[in-house]
Amino acid sequence: MNWYSVGASALSGALAAVVAHLLVPRRDERKKTYIFVFVLVFSVLNVVTTRLLVPALSVPQELARLEQELLKMPVMQVLKQYEPETYKGFIAELERGLREGRSQSEISAVVKPKIQQAIQSRLPKASDLAVASYMSVMAREMRELRSRDPLLCFQFLFPQQYGAIDISKHLPAALVNDDLKAVAEIVRSSAESPQSAPPEDEVQPDLERAVAEVQRLHGADAALMQNLQDPGIDKGKGCDVTAALYEAVLALPPDRSGKVLRYMLSP
Repeated sequence: MNWYSVGASALSGALAAVVAHLLVPRRDERKKTYIFVFVLVFSVLNVVTTRLLVPALSVPQELARLEQELLKMPVMQVLKQYEPETYKGFIAELERGLREGRSQSEISAVVKPKIQQAIQSRLPKASDLAVASYMSVMAREMRELRSRDPLLCFQFLFPQQYGAIDISKHLPAALVNDDLKAVAEIVRSSAESPQSAPPEDEVQPDLERAVAEVQRLHGADAALMQNLQDPGIDKGKGCDVTAALYEAVLALPPDRSGKVLRYMLSP
C-alpha cells in the first residue's frame, strides 16, 4: 500500500471539509450545497496531491530502492569506489529523472555517455588481461548487433554520432552480463594498478600483422578502417572490418594483445 497516497487523500479530505465549512456556514440548511463544495474541493486537492505531492514525497524512497538494486551489480560497485564523481552524477540524474517522471530509457540515454567516457579514459591504463577480455566481449557484441542491423553496430561504436542504444534490448542477457563484468574489471584494474600506454615501436609489428590479416580476409574493404565515421560508409562492411581487426589482435597472446589494444585505445 502507498501510504503517501493514503495520507494525501486524508489531507485532501480534511482541507476540503474546512473549505466547505467556511464557504457554506449553515450546512444543515444547505446540505446539498455543502456536499457539492466538499466534493469539488476534495477532487481538485486530490488531483493536485496525487500528481504533484505524492510523487515528490515518493522520490527519496524509490531512489534508495533503485540504488540498492544497482549496487548489486559489480560495475556500479567499482564506479562508486573508484569513480565517485561519475557515480554521484549518475545518482543525481536518476533522482532528477524520477522527479520529472522520465522513463528508464530516457534517463539511461543521458547517463550512459558519461559513464562510457569515464570508462574509455581508463582503458589505456587497465591491465592487459582486463582490456583483452573487454574487447573480446565488445567484438562479440559487434557481431551480434551487426547480424540484427548494421546501424545498431555503429550506434554501439559511435553513440555520439548515431545515438546511443540500450544494449540490453538487442543482446542476449548473458552477453550483457559479460559486458558489465568486463567493464568492472577495467575500472578496478586501472584504479588499483594503472599503467602507461605502450610506445608505438613496441606494438607496431603486432598491429601491422593484425591489419594484414584483415586485408587478407576483407580485401579492399579493409581500407574502410581509415574513415569509419564517414556518414556514407557501408555500415555492414565497416562493422565487419572493425570486428575483424579486434579479433585479429585478440588472436595474439593476452599480454601482447592487451598492449596493442591499449595503444589503439589511447588518446
